[in-house]
Amino acid sequence: CRVSNLKNISFTDKIKISNNCLKEDLYNLVFNMFHHGRFLEDLNLNYERSSHRNQKWAIDLLKSNCEGKFLYKKEKLIGFMFYEATEKIIELKLGGVVSKYQHVAPQFWSYILSCFDNGKSIKTNISAANLGVLNLYNHFGFKVTECLVGYHKTNV
Repeated sequence: CRVSNLKNISFTDKIKISNNCLKEDLYNLVFNMFHHGRFLEDLNLNYERSSHRNQKWAIDLLKSNCEGKFLYKKEKLIGFMFYEATEKIIELKLGGVVSKYQHVAPQFWSYILSCFDNGKSIKTNISAANLGVLNLYNHFGFKVTECLVGYHKTNV
């Protein structure tokens, strides 16, 4: 995806985007938020352990130098995106919007992606089983360049 292909958007006064969030808000949001991804598709982890790993990953990203944008509706955290930027590439690390507010995901992603300088490439890894996110990224012109089979390898 290229930043130059995006349009800037605006939200209603009930929806806000922030550069900050409370650790507790993020921790509580992430537990039931994801249904696809590296931990949930690991056959060695049950749903609860996978969800706890996603929580820890999100908190680690919050504590790190990774940048983040946080989506709020009426002061309640409903989505986020963590990313790392280099001179030429933006790598989207972890993000999502709770299912109740999926209808604002395209606007949130558009906002996130339009924050970056023109000319930078934007990259991410997503689960092929997550058709909603595949369609969202396709909408923004992302191209699948590589298919990875399983994040986790086990000895057979």
